[in-house]
Amino acid sequence: MEKSVLECATVFFNKYKSIEDVYQYLIEPVIAGNDGLLKIHDGGGEDWFFQYLTICRIVAPQNYEKYKEILLDYEAKWTTGERTNPNFMFYHDRLDEILSYMESLDFSKMMNKSK
Repeated sequence: MEKSVLECATVFFNKYKSIEDVYQYLIEPVIAGNDGLLKIHDGGGEDWFFQYLTICRIVAPQNYEKYKEILLDYEAKWTTGERTNPNFMFYHDRLDEILSYMESLDFSKMMNKSK
């Protein structure tokens, strides 16, 4: 089992070496219409939802609104029974507040330091 975990970790960390890589492999395809990448998250914890939105704002702010619209459509399905996800229900009532806070943050200074 240890060998298998090490192999999986090596593949994962080699593929996602930067937030730009995460954007390219996990966010950009969704924006382009491959919603299958979102379906892999059904039933899991929902911290990825906020992490991916933040990554999109940092890497490609011009695509943020479109990506947010796609995720909010999924969120609506998760909370109406179409794909009930109890993990997401925890955030549902505070979603507007959380998104408003996230959108108020200025990541431009952070990105300038990393380049």
